[in-house]
Amino acid sequence: MRMARPIVFADSEIADVLDQMSSKLKMTISADIIRPISAAVKRLEEVYASLLLLPEVPRVTMRTDTLQTLLGHFEAKMNDKYPGVLKDAGRSIGRSFAEDFIGTLHKIERIPRDLRALLIFWLEIESRAQWGTFNITKQTQNEVSIEVVDFFLTRGLSGRIHRNCSFMEGYIESFLWESTKTCSRWYRDEYDTPVTEKFPEPTSVIDKPFGEKCIFQISMKNEELTEAFDELYQAKKSYLTGDYRQVALSLRTALEMAFKSKIGMDVSKQVSVTSIIRSFRELNLLPSTSHNTIKDLYGRSSAIIHRSIPATKESSRVLICDGEDVLRVLELITLGEEIKMEIQGSINKT
Repeated sequence: MRMARPIVFADSEIADVLDQMSSKLKMTISADIIRPISAAVKRLEEVYASLLLLPEVPRVTMRTDTLQTLLGHFEAKMNDKYPGVLKDAGRSIGRSFAEDFIGTLHKIERIPRDLRALLIFWLEIESRAQWGTFNITKQTQNEVSIEVVDFFLTRGLSGRIHRNCSFMEGYIESFLWESTKTCSRWYRDEYDTPVTEKFPEPTSVIDKPFGEKCIFQISMKNEELTEAFDELYQAKKSYLTGDYRQVALSLRTALEMAFKSKIGMDVSKQVSVTSIIRSFRELNLLPSTSHNTIKDLYGRSSAIIHRSIPATKESSRVLICDGEDVLRVLELITLGEEIKMEIQGSINKT
């Protein structure tokens, strides 16, 4: 029997939703609701422990001074690579928290009406988790600015106090990427005629500090490879039901749709996607690491589909993670019409 449809909430109803969350899940705002964020901090702790070869660190309570000490040692070892590695760690943790965040919304059967409702709800939880005081200072169709006062990664620092903020750039980028795409599709699944606006996707997050404040400027745009991301969403649903072979089928379809859509080709057209991938490689349109991941992802998916290798929970989880990364890279690159026509022409000749 179908469960009742989740209730849509607007930004003006955030306080009520938090109260309902506390009551329905028997949570306390100060502890249980922020457990996913606590888990994120624990993951950050483990990331740096492994990189610094300090096996005892994961068992240390993460106090601000402990965290700053760890990050200071790590920065000294990494030098100019530090911001990039820190941003990658933020992306990983942001994705993980987005999954917990959406899971909580599922449990309380509430869906944000639009991007603003999603943002305010999320930032209220971050503030209550004592990561800082978060506020939206600007929101347009293509840009969102978030101001953070007393950010936990700047506490206790003197001089270059924003040295660790690339972590939050990656965290925000990944969290919003995952949550906006999932919320919009969850809403569509539940309501035949959505009353919400389409959730735009983040393309970049840059910290432009003002004194002790962090100002995170988020560039947004409308989604391009919608059909491919729809298939990715279906892969995730199949994963949750344990249909791991269907995960592979949906992911391979998503990959094929993404490449066809990117060059302006009808996704239903019967062409070899490997020829499109080869053209991307020959024209240096993607990093070499992405090409390797794409080739491996397509091969693994096909092997599972044809039962050459077993479809397992772990292999499916890895497929989904790799598929998300590949689709994100494809979504964010820009191809001119001449390049699109050149690729289509080369395919038609084969």
